[in-house]
Parts: sequence; structure tokens; C-alpha cells
Amino acid sequence: MKASKLLERYAKGQRKFPGINLVSKSFEGQNLSNIDFSDADLRGANFSDANLTEAILSNADIEGTNFTNTDLTKAKLIGVQTGLSKI
Repeated sequence: MKASKLLERYAKGQRKFPGINLVSKSFEGQNLSNIDFSDADLRGANFSDANLTEAILSNADIEGTNFTNTDLTKAKLIGVQTGLSKI
């Protein structure tokens, strides 16, 4: 899915995107609080300066994902895959 399409759906109230493929997509500076990215493929995505407060990233693949200055307060990171191991 294109980043713009996801942001459009998020703006309309959709929060559940389990299993979505967002490889190398950019969400820099976006507010994505309470989003569900469980089991998503987020490899190489850019979430720098984004708000992922209370996001669900359980079992997501985050290898190479940029979380610089990302607000991950109360985010669920159980079982995320980093490419080296699960954390």
C-alpha cells in the first residue's frame, strides 16, 4: 500500500492494518497514534519524528526501520523482528 493511501484511511478513522506491507515507505513526522501494525512488514520504513503512541507493532518486521525521535510511548513491541532476533 502507498503511504498516502494509508494516511488517507487513517484520517478517516481506520486504525487496523495488520500484516500490511510498508517496506521502505515514509511516515516522517506523521501522527499514527493507536495504529495496529501487528505482523506488518515495516522493513526500511521511515517513522522519524512520528507519533506512534500506543501503536501495536507486535510481531512486525522492523529490520532497518528508522525510529529516530519517534514517540513510542506505550507502544506494544512484543515479538518484533529486527533481523538479528526477536525482541
